[in-house]
Amino acid sequence: MVLMSFSEEKHVPKLKRGEKDQTTRLQRKNPVKVGHTLQCYYRGREKKSCNNCLGRDACTKVNYVDGKGCEYHNNFFGLATVKAVIPIKQALATMGKEEFARKDGFGSWEEADAWFMRNSTVGPYWDTLPYVVIQFEPHWLKEGDSQ
Repeated sequence: MVLMSFSEEKHVPKLKRGEKDQTTRLQRKNPVKVGHTLQCYYRGREKKSCNNCLGRDACTKVNYVDGKGCEYHNNFFGLATVKAVIPIKQALATMGKEEFARKDGFGSWEEADAWFMRNSTVGPYWDTLPYVVIQFEPHWLKEGDSQ
């Protein structure tokens, strides 16, 4: 299983509804492959807090137990299966910039491009880095899945 942490707050509702079914990441030393199972978390590397809790909008309890966070805390979306891993240039050429942006959780190509420029080390040349588009099927949408 592969840990996959999502950090963009506005993508949370889209992930929950299955509207965001891909993520773009730099290629890993041990690459993600088709068929791998992803453990999907919201800000998975942060300490337990309301800042990374998926239920914080509905939560009325701020109940910290022994300094370890709220006993109602949940930042786990659930599991997902990798359906495709595509180099960024191929993905952009195949699906087009607008479709890529929508599937990745952005409202437009301009929004996606600006986000990647801000979050990469090479600014406007971000798409020259070894990014891959990881398309996945979220299990938390299936009937009977609690996430």
